[in-house]
Amino acid sequence: GQYVPDRAADRSAMMPVGAGPARILIAEDEEALARVIAQHLTRSGHVVTVVTGGADALAALHRRAFDLALLDIVMPSPDGLEVLRTIQHETDRPEVVIMTGNGTIDTAVQAMKLGAFAYLSKPYRMAELDVVVTRALERRALAHENDLLRDRLARTELASPLTTSYAPLLAVLEAAARAAATDEPILVSGPAGVGKYA
Repeated sequence: GQYVPDRAADRSAMMPVGAGPARILIAEDEEALARVIAQHLTRSGHVVTVVTGGADALAALHRRAFDLALLDIVMPSPDGLEVLRTIQHETDRPEVVIMTGNGTIDTAVQAMKLGAFAYLSKPYRMAELDVVVTRALERRALAHENDLLRDRLARTELASPLTTSYAPLLAVLEAAARAAATDEPILVSGPAGVGKYA
């Protein structure tokens, strides 16, 4: 396949989501259209890889992490839906936008059931593509942030509880434990500046 631009793609291959330009895979067998999309997205600051068939798309997806994959439905085997079906359950798969020039409602429904973020019918304007790409990348960033928060919460729950032998703090911890065991509202009072709102 053809890679655009190759050096930038290699530099960002291991960057986490949101830590730099988005990594976008374009799988499109119409080379002129793929080139136009790649140039447009590259000018928007993204790192773009272009392939012209499903097998090359799967190879690229297994070689490097992408934030977004733009998959044409009609391309050399496997087609875009089959590529989506193959990667749909992978843990760190990219958001997927399906593109087609001869799709039907059934095809769009099938793509969405397989987990596609969106479905673009050709011909489409670059402004439409920009909106879909932006929304897909926002969703990816939110999912990544959610994963980070979930990991942080899990680490917090595994952390050892606060221990002390200081009698006033022991009394506070015991009161907090009793309050946590109920569903009743709690009034925390004290002078200004002692951290009631922390």
